[in-house]
Amino acid sequence: MESKGAVSVLHRKEKDGLGRAYVAGMTRALAENTDLVIQMDADLSHPVSVIPTMVDRIRNSGAALVIGSRYVAGGSTAAEWP
Repeated sequence: MESKGAVSVLHRKEKDGLGRAYVAGMTRALAENTDLVIQMDADLSHPVSVIPTMVDRIRNSGAALVIGSRYVAGGSTAAEWP
């Protein structure tokens, strides 16, 4: 695990599939009583610039979940994505 302030990253040594990666991350977050979880693919298809907006929405709107999608009005793919 890597940690910088309030952010931590779980690095898994084995390639065990995407589903198990999600389970490992969410299990870790629950075990650590994490306040907020952000899940993104690591293929640069998600613009990281939207993270502050998503965090603001979750903290200030009373929402329990924020979902970003390229398939909704105003959605897009990160410019860095090949």
